[in-house]
Amino acid sequence: MRQWLRDIWQRGALRAQLDTYRHAFETTAADRDRLLRELRHDPPPQTDDDEGLGRYWQKPTDIHRDIIAAKAHDGGDGPALFRRLIDTGFVLQHALVRNRAHIGRLIDWQITHLRDEGLDVRALPPEIAELNILPAHTLFETDGRIVGTDFLRFLEYLHVVERHGLVPAGATIVEIGAGYGGLARLLKLRHAPATIYLLDIYETLAGAELYLRHAWPQSRIAYFDPSAPQAAAGAEFILCRLEDADALTGLGSVPR
Repeated sequence: MRQWLRDIWQRGALRAQLDTYRHAFETTAADRDRLLRELRHDPPPQTDDDEGLGRYWQKPTDIHRDIIAAKAHDGGDGPALFRRLIDTGFVLQHALVRNRAHIGRLIDWQITHLRDEGLDVRALPPEIAELNILPAHTLFETDGRIVGTDFLRFLEYLHVVERHGLVPAGATIVEIGAGYGGLARLLKLRHAPATIYLLDIYETLAGAELYLRHAWPQSRIAYFDPSAPQAAAGAEFILCRLEDADALTGLGSVPR
């Protein structure tokens, strides 16, 4: 009886956690839509929760898939395709906001916050800057350095990781939910010998591949193939689709 009650409680606790997680996504989506309306920009179209990836992710995913398919059919420039993907607001929500004064104030706050945390952006090497492959309206210059809101957010993540010594020499790093590749690039800039796995849905990885190839045209960037896992050996960046993640083995204890 005691075990039965424990099992019932655990299932109920798990269900409550899942409900809370779902509510958090819904709240995030609702707040995002409200803020975008206040900033006089229409939010991206949404779908019902029951569709695939849910209200927050499904429609933007479909839009990314259509953009990628159109490029495959018509051809096109890599940076231009990347900017089209970013402009959807799927992986960089501030790309939807054209109010530069608002974004400028946010960037000023981020830089001050980083300084308060012990990271002076002005003192960083010049290569620690955002790439100009991003849409121009998302980029700002400060003290001769190109930055953006997500770049500064990734910079804070990197600062925390390094402060706690989580990237040993020659590390294998798995980034779950890699977005457009901004954090992976910063990790590589600071820890060149590292091997970095980017785990995400294909529609996002396609943009990350464009971004990383723009940063390092000569680098080896490979997709993880569960039917031939050794094919990616030696790559500096390994892109892994979510549906292939279960086949990732032998990585040992790695920073995630």
